[in-house]
Amino acid sequence: MAAIDSNGNTPPRRDLVEPPPPMIESSLYSIVSGYKDWDFHHPAVLGCFNSVISFGDSLTDAGNLYNSSPNRSLHYFQPPYGKTYFHHPTGRCSDGLLIIDFIAQFLGLPFVPPFLQSLNSNQSVQNFEAGVDFAVIGATGLDASFLATMEIHIPSTNNSLRIQLEWFKQMLPSLCNTSLGVNRARGSNNFGTRQNPIGCLPTYLSKFETSDKNQYDPSTGCLKWLNEFAQYHNEQLQIELSRI
Repeated sequence: MAAIDSNGNTPPRRDLVEPPPPMIESSLYSIVSGYKDWDFHHPAVLGCFNSVISFGDSLTDAGNLYNSSPNRSLHYFQPPYGKTYFHHPTGRCSDGLLIIDFIAQFLGLPFVPPFLQSLNSNQSVQNFEAGVDFAVIGATGLDASFLATMEIHIPSTNNSLRIQLEWFKQMLPSLCNTSLGVNRARGSNNFGTRQNPIGCLPTYLSKFETSDKNQYDPSTGCLKWLNEFAQYHNEQLQIELSRI
């Protein structure tokens, strides 16, 4: 009988998974590990990774908000979300897979299950041996209570990075008794988040639309100043990680 993933789908066999496109492979180097000199196409390297643990927001939420929010009318819980792969909404902010799904496929692992979905179904921690996803759509690095003092209000969730790390700490004693391995991020045993080229995101392109063509990269159509900001964030992150 074929294995069934956390979404009720049969994941692709490892030997049938195509190598990822260049963008996905680049993300693999950035997100999964600091081993930038390794050949990720080599079978021995693929076997070194036996789990994926994810923190974050909509870029990596495979269904946590979907399984915790009473408001199922949110637009990303409706079609056409999920139509190209799962053929129904799964709580992912995508019409198909997320980067984390492609990474799991490439490593020959099942899709990373959402933590809150597993809690709701009373699944055993053994189901997390290949990884677990703590990310939540709309999550922030700082708590909502702190942001509220600055008159910044996040309506979708209060599951900040601190809360996600608390979930992880609660599970850690059980996880340590399994064969679960936690992958290092950029050569550090702590967790860091690299900012994507946000100047290319449709939501920001709409929000900061301008008639000044000099604001856009002529080769991509992305907003240059937002991408420069993201690059600055990543540079500062690496400096801080190197101090740990």
